[in-house]
Order: sequence, then structure tokens, then C-alpha cells
Amino acid sequence: MTIRHRVGASWRPLRLFAACGLTLFLTAGPAFGGLVLRPGTYVLGDHPDGNAGPPSYGLRLDELMDITGGHDVFTFSFDHPGADMRIDITEVGTDEYELHIYGMAFGGLVQNNQYNQALSGFVDIDFVYMLAHPVGGDDDYIVTTKNFLNTGEITFMGSMIDLFDRANSEGYSFRLGDEDDDLGHRGFDGVSGWGWLDHGMEGTHVYASDWLFTVIPTPGSAALLSVALVIGARRNRRRTVQTRRDR
Repeated sequence: MTIRHRVGASWRPLRLFAACGLTLFLTAGPAFGGLVLRPGTYVLGDHPDGNAGPPSYGLRLDELMDITGGHDVFTFSFDHPGADMRIDITEVGTDEYELHIYGMAFGGLVQNNQYNQALSGFVDIDFVYMLAHPVGGDDDYIVTTKNFLNTGEITFMGSMIDLFDRANSEGYSFRLGDEDDDLGHRGFDGVSGWGWLDHGMEGTHVYASDWLFTVIPTPGSAALLSVALVIGARRNRRRTVQTRRDR
């Protein structure tokens, strides 16, 4: 299944604030069961430490199409105007969770640190990790199922291309969190998602093909709370001024 839902760039700040404002009241407080993120829906962004950047990206799928005689780098930005990538975290059992990554990104063939205009555009992405669980002794989510069990697709230039998960040498194919020391992944002080993929056909891994994205900070953060308090204070002042004028 592909997601065909486009949101204009001008709506992104409003959409993020609305989503964050709602979650502020629903999820403020300690993490769910000690996990780094509660079950729910979160907005995704580019990771600052992608090896193929610039441009920045949240997904890399080299040789997605064979364009030149060399190694073709393909990346897809989650921060590009008009992009809208999300992750749903759903509890499906005791310490068992489904992770659904989906939405619209922008990207394509990277040449000279910019997207090739003829071979780039908006893409639909839909991928499901059917079974994640907490990392032992930590608050991250991790996927340790067999290779190729979790699947999805990317629709690029009108073609739907299959995606399959693949474990690394440590035995996991995807991780969502901020590492064992809570210091963040690859220098990003926050929550990241990273994992390895095959595209086109299972068992045909091309280096590099992987997720590397960030998760928008939880809406219960002090920064968002401060914004909400400022807005509330302004509204109260307006009401007070109006009341005085009406007297």
C-alpha cells in the first residue's frame, strides 16, 4: 500500500504545532513504560549526520535506479518543503510494538551535493516493522526479527519498489531511540531512527541503503510548554483589555 497524501509546505508549521499541542495534553509526563517514546504518532525529520549530505536526508537508497556506470547515490529528505513523514508506534502485546513509517518525502539522484532535477521529486513511502521490543536495560525500541520479514515500498518516478529490512552484524535491523547512554545517535542529542534495507529484491543489499532520521521532540518538552504558556498569556491579556474597554 502506498500513501498518497500531499501537504503544502505552508501548512507544515501549523500542522506540527497543532499535532504537538494536542499531544501536549495527552502525553505529557513520564515515558510510556520507561520507553523513550510513548505509543502514538510522531513527525520525522532529517538526521544531521548523513554521510551523503548535503542535502540532508532521512532515507538513503543507493542504486535505486542504475543511472550511470558508477555508484549512484539516492537520498530522500523528510524536511523538504511539502514533505510529511510520520511514524506510528502501536502496542500489540506485552513489550511488543508495531512501528509504521509512512508518508511523503522529497529526493532522488544526488549529484554534486544537490538533487538532479530530472531524477528527483516527491515519493510515497510505506514500511512496517511488525514486531519491535524494548532494548534490554535501555529505553529504546529495537527490531531483531529475521531478515526480510518486515517490508514496505517506495514509489519513485511512477514505479513502486519493494523494501525489505536487513540486520546488521549486531543482529538488529532497526532501532528507535537515543542509544544505551541516552547521549543520542551519531552526535544527535535526541531521538533517532536507524536501520538497514534491501530494495528491489530481498538479499540484494547495496551500500548504503538505510534509514537515518530524527523524531520531532515530544510535545511535552519544556520548549513547547513555554510556547503554549506564552500564547495563553497573550490571549488572557487580550481578554483583559477587551473587558476593560467594554466597561
